[in-house]
Amino acid sequence: MLYSVSVCISVILLLTAFSSAAFSADSEPVFSAGEVSGAAGETATVDISVSKSSGISGLRILVDYDASKLELTGIKSADFSGMFHSPLEKNPINITWVDTVNPENTEGGVIAKLTFNILETAPNGKTELKLSYDENEVYN
Repeated sequence: MLYSVSVCISVILLLTAFSSAAFSADSEPVFSAGEVSGAAGETATVDISVSKSSGISGLRILVDYDASKLELTGIKSADFSGMFHSPLEKNPINITWVDTVNPENTEGGVIAKLTFNILETAPNGKTELKLSYDENEVYN
């Protein structure tokens, strides 16, 4: 089953993102995006995080964004070393993380930091980041 989590980015340039629950069960992880702001022509970095993990050993999530307003210029791993991703030109971007050394990671944290250029042509207002994943691609 595919789950989607909408994350709002306001380009007023206010980039805003709010957290959203992924599954209904208490033991399932919750994915969210941080809150950031910026003006046209500036860069903004958004944290993609996981919390409420009962023990994750791997995951795959997709992050979709409006390429007419935002240009993805970089992705860095943060609290979860071993993260990798599809080429920056792909939209949605595929973020994958696997930990074969310390499976059953119960710590939450930032999976990735996505850096966007806010395009000069981006109108004031909101745009959207969309996080989605298949529950079969989050491994406990």
